[in-house]
Amino acid sequence: MKKRFVFGLMLVTLLAFFAAGCGNSAPVADPEIAAESTDVVVEPPASESTTLDTVSVVDSLGNEVLIPSEVTRVASMRSGITEIICALGEAEKIVAVDEMVKAGEMYGMFVTSIHPELMDADAPYAGRDINAEEMLRIAPDLVLHGGYGRIKQAEALKEQAPDLPIVIAHFETLDAYMDDIRVVARCVGAEDRAEVLITYLQSKLDFIAETLADVPDDEKVRVFYGGHDAYHAYGGETFEHAQIVNAGGVNVAESLAGWMPEVSPEQLLEWDPEVIVLLNGASVDEVLNDSKLEGLSAVANKRVYALPEAGWDFSSPRALFCIEWLATKFYPAYFSDVDIESEADEFYRNVFGVPYDGPALADSDTRIVTDMNGREVEIPAHPRRVVSVFPYVTFTTLALGGEDVLVAIDSMSAKIEKLAEVYPVVQDLPDVGTFFGLNEESVLLAEPDLILTASWHRDPDETQEKLGVPVLCADLNDYKESVAFIGSVLGGDAVERADELISYYDTKMAAVADALSAVDEKTTVYVGGGDGFLSTFGAESTWHYEVEAAGGVNVSADLVGGGSHEVSMEDIVLWDPDVIVLDQSCPDGVADVLADSRWESVTAVKEGRVYRSPAGFLDVWGRPHLETLLSRLWLADKCYPEAADLDMAAEAKEFYATVYGVELSDAEVEALLSAE
Repeated sequence: MKKRFVFGLMLVTLLAFFAAGCGNSAPVADPEIAAESTDVVVEPPASESTTLDTVSVVDSLGNEVLIPSEVTRVASMRSGITEIICALGEAEKIVAVDEMVKAGEMYGMFVTSIHPELMDADAPYAGRDINAEEMLRIAPDLVLHGGYGRIKQAEALKEQAPDLPIVIAHFETLDAYMDDIRVVARCVGAEDRAEVLITYLQSKLDFIAETLADVPDDEKVRVFYGGHDAYHAYGGETFEHAQIVNAGGVNVAESLAGWMPEVSPEQLLEWDPEVIVLLNGASVDEVLNDSKLEGLSAVANKRVYALPEAGWDFSSPRALFCIEWLATKFYPAYFSDVDIESEADEFYRNVFGVPYDGPALADSDTRIVTDMNGREVEIPAHPRRVVSVFPYVTFTTLALGGEDVLVAIDSMSAKIEKLAEVYPVVQDLPDVGTFFGLNEESVLLAEPDLILTASWHRDPDETQEKLGVPVLCADLNDYKESVAFIGSVLGGDAVERADELISYYDTKMAAVADALSAVDEKTTVYVGGGDGFLSTFGAESTWHYEVEAAGGVNVSADLVGGGSHEVSMEDIVLWDPDVIVLDQSCPDGVADVLADSRWESVTAVKEGRVYRSPAGFLDVWGRPHLETLLSRLWLADKCYPEAADLDMAAEAKEFYATVYGVELSDAEVEALLSAE
């Protein structure tokens, strides 16, 4: 799943950018405005908009159209354009819509599900034509229209209302799609937002292209894109053709011209497509059971798909996400690490500000996941009953919003009072032991569909086979990777939350790295372990990762193996660390080190740079849990107090509010950081 996280920082920006405009209500046209004429050419009523300054916009036809410099009333005569306006956060400017949006049906169904107020807007139609007189009564500042099939409507309206600005935004070709967004954005005053949206949409197309870059031409999948049945095709001049090509396929009907030309069973058998794609609402079973088509590879292999929603085929921004969905159908092996449900949820949240709640997108109820031990495990596509058998995995699962799916937890987490204060659900969850001592009967009584554990689980395969439940291992020493992994496994909102935490981590650690970039000599660190100050941690320990991330050097990095290692005083004198940190488990205190004459020649002791690691909020620092970030900031502050220039009290308050939603008082923060 690492491919998807390159977008983490950008997604956080996108969420903030779109959030403000997603819930606005569209104003309803004033019923008191009346038309003054019934002539073929209708004069617009006097309104403030006719006296405003104008700016020009060049539309999709290349026409230069003068529009008011401040547009507040827009007639959006195509559902795809309406979706773009909503994605730009300007839904409140829409005062008129097309007939499908008005009815909340077909191509208007999705946008009215997120903006039901649009069904209260006017729809100035008379049969299949736009009613010019009604349009002028509504008095929009401009009309947005487009689509090859509806261009005659716009032309007729312009003849009858020549003074009404009519801007065409087609959204009929993928090559011009981003420029069409800019046309709409120019009209509604959302040009900055448009560039953010365009950057995001282009990143999704680039991801697909990069993933499929190595597919040889002679191995590209042959695709037939039909309509509401398998006997009408989309040829090479259509948006649907561009979807096939950008998803890495070959359109077997590329040579066909015209609108949805009819094709025969014989022609289909000659083409022998490997995949058949149909419009939303078409019957897949009808194709699979058609005796005339049973010789097709797509039918024999059951690779026939209908689009999940109306609007995925053209015009709507969702048609761009459809390309990724198609690519996963064409080349499942290339996208084996992509959770398409999570991808859809990410896309919908970032473009429209809502989660994806449409039909299931995966081919089955399960998926194959490679865990952080390199094991390939088949798990539910959407885990609903999860047991966590390691405390730090439990912490992360809860922080990612996993309260609703956890059905049992490890016995250590069950005893942490502060965890229950932050997540009250913990009090009601049964404990099932820990990864090194599972109560197997308790696990089975919880009826889990997934078990989450740590990478150092003794034999996860044996546990999995014995309990008949998939087991996934997370290596929590890899901070970002483990957060991302657990988020991807949980899916849904957890993916977005994981991105937020990773972005927060990246921001904080990047600031530290920048602050320390001018440091010439790295600080050396010795960490006293649980067997006293003559025990320490080697390169396979969490403390080693902490020291390195904080810009320091672990003097005992050459020691091999996990846990603490006994060392001699001679070793310590030879290492001569600049800083000494005593783990919370170390029975010796700071005063003990400073008072022991054997240590007096060590630089850290001479300079008084000996510290006890804080006890932490949910668990002690120097362990692989989410507070690792704060531990690393604390270490950077101890190693480079002047260069790092950190206000640890402020950092602690921000961390616990951001990660756990806890507002700590000054006294609580002081107690947390003041370890003896």
